[in-house]
Amino acid sequence: MRSIMDKLRYFNEVMLKDATAERDRILHQVKALSEERIAREKSKFQEEAELFLRKETTLAEIEKNSIISRAIIESKQLLAKTRNEIIETIYNDVENRLIEFVQKEEYIGYLSRQIIDSCSLAGEGKLIVYLCKRDMERLKGLLEDIKPNLPQDVAFEQTGNEIIGGCKILNQTAGIIVDNTFIKRLESSRDSILEICGLHI
Repeated sequence: MRSIMDKLRYFNEVMLKDATAERDRILHQVKALSEERIAREKSKFQEEAELFLRKETTLAEIEKNSIISRAIIESKQLLAKTRNEIIETIYNDVENRLIEFVQKEEYIGYLSRQIIDSCSLAGEGKLIVYLCKRDMERLKGLLEDIKPNLPQDVAFEQTGNEIIGGCKILNQTAGIIVDNTFIKRLESSRDSILEICGLHI
């Protein structure tokens, strides 16, 4: 028969063996659970990091587009302002040159030809030639010289000095107006002043 010591030793070995197996099983479970949790947390962290990155990238893209849009709008506004300033400067310069031109002697010859050409454009019928007060007075002595080149039924009437110079013809019979006043021609050219000057803005 085994001695008590042998039995105790055997019992101890069996218990230690079982305890070791249980410990290994528990450690294996803990390790598996730890690895699973670490993997889960890592995946969660990566998802959150990717979400944050996408969000920040989207915000950065929105901010970039906003900055670009503002810059484009401001550039267009500045360009439009500069364009209008240039047009206004050229317009005023041309207007002043026209005002100077109508004071010169050669303007009367120009105006005489303009009246003849404008009456021709207005066609047959009862015509009224509108001139500013200054031009009416300056043309008084020349009317007899240009009348042979005009239709028979022509009358002259005075209009305001705002036309700067030139003439406007009304064909009362046909209801036609030929406006060759300087102000009309200047105003109608306002939008194309830059193109006329060769400036593309």
